[in-house]
Amino acid sequence: MNSNWTIDRTKFMTPTQVSLLRRTAEDLAIIGEKRGLLIPPRNWMIIDLALSTGLRVFEISNLKEQDLYLGNGEFELIVTKGKGNKRRTVYFDPSLKSHLKKYIRWKHSQGKQDEYLFFSKHNPRMCVEAFERVFNKLRDQAGLPSHFTFHSQRHSYATILYGKTRDLRLVQRQLGHSSPTVTTIYANIMNDRLTEVFTSDIFSK
Repeated sequence: MNSNWTIDRTKFMTPTQVSLLRRTAEDLAIIGEKRGLLIPPRNWMIIDLALSTGLRVFEISNLKEQDLYLGNGEFELIVTKGKGNKRRTVYFDPSLKSHLKKYIRWKHSQGKQDEYLFFSKHNPRMCVEAFERVFNKLRDQAGLPSHFTFHSQRHSYATILYGKTRDLRLVQRQLGHSSPTVTTIYANIMNDRLTEVFTSDIFSK
């Protein structure tokens, strides 16, 4: 890792901005599903998953239904090939589990039986660029600054998780960092602008 690498305020969203992005994606999904559209419900699942797990965009692109563990007492997914081809388990909350189960049922009901979790209009799997386009469109619809990228969701997840737990090892495990030095950056950026983290219930939908 570059020792000079850092994260500034242009790279992560505040809890308020995260909530706005969530609400925008969910509202469009509700309207889209009523109209029989496939893309808005899929896009809401993408945003919810990214903000609730901190997965890298290529990890989400590679995610298969078989990588999800949604049975009784199970709230986890397996990243089979993370950065450096490393495998890890990522845990999440019951709300995301419920959304994933609903999404998969809906996806199958629409004739989308592909093994990859996220489909495109003409292919069984979305490419990384397609995920980035989804985020950019929803970011703009939510009225958020254009400097935010898909990867900003990962940074946002990490800052919120650290703000709630103050447990750097937990953040490190969830994100799949090989070195705790990388994760320490999230502790260094906590400041007065994130005080709402400690009173918000940001992972609730």
